[in-house]
Amino acid sequence: MQTEKVHLTEEKETMLLALYSRAMESPSKDPLLDPKLELVTELQPREGYGYDRLPGSLRALLRVMGLFPSLRKLNRLLRYQF
Repeated sequence: MQTEKVHLTEEKETMLLALYSRAMESPSKDPLLDPKLELVTELQPREGYGYDRLPGSLRALLRVMGLFPSLRKLNRLLRYQF
């Protein structure tokens, strides 16, 4: 199976960047996909199951990433329900 290259136009790239930026903001009452979705839980990596079993280097990386707001938000796990 051969993969194709994706060519983004400037307009599509701008829209994707806007969507990504909006998704990176803190969870709100109005989710991106469906207004019926309701945020149930938000877990940070340290709160997740098995964090203590991760290798020390990965835990150190997660601690460093936690110092930067944009990187901190990348690692969270959001659980929504209808």
